[in-house]
Amino acid sequence: MSARHVVALTRLESAWFTYTGGNSSVMRVRVVSAVEVDANGEPGSVMQVGRDGVVVACGDRAVRLVTVQPAGKSEMSAGAWANGARLPASLA
Repeated sequence: MSARHVVALTRLESAWFTYTGGNSSVMRVRVVSAVEVDANGEPGSVMQVGRDGVVVACGDRAVRLVTVQPAGKSEMSAGAWANGARLPASLA
């Protein structure tokens, strides 16, 4: 799906992803410009991980996960979630 579609779903509180068997809700996301990251990855793949969030490829561009809510936990920054989930600091 397109990056704009993902943004719209987060506004409806119905965007989520699965990582290591648990579902996490995406609470806030923003479209990433082509200047920030090369958005030519496979849709759904993690392209970059950092303190400011996790960049995920979409059908046409990429989005930066800003705030997520793991199953059974409080809302947190995507960077803090990535650190706790032990995602590599950068996949790009």
